[in-house]
Amino acid sequence: MIEYSFKNYMQDLVEFFLPVFFQEELVKHPDLIITPLLVAKVEAGALNRMPPMYITTKAGEIYSEYKMKAQQYKVDLFVAMSSALEQVRAQEKAQQQANLYK
Repeated sequence: MIEYSFKNYMQDLVEFFLPVFFQEELVKHPDLIITPLLVAKVEAGALNRMPPMYITTKAGEIYSEYKMKAQQYKVDLFVAMSSALEQVRAQEKAQQQANLYK
């Protein structure tokens, strides 16, 4: 029996663009402290906002790479990462305020 594997190519794309995204965010928000937990939360949040793109073959990977070169996908990825970062920062702020009232 032949075994096949698959992966969500969108995860590769988010991981590829995360460093660029955080570089841009640091320019806009120099007070931003980037931790491994923050990166993981933003990555998960961005993936939750983007449609999955599962591939099983090399041809599928090549097609996905071609499709992802479209500017709109890059814009969508950065919007998803930005929304995820905003959500994480809002949650952290709410948690800090809740801790003040304990």
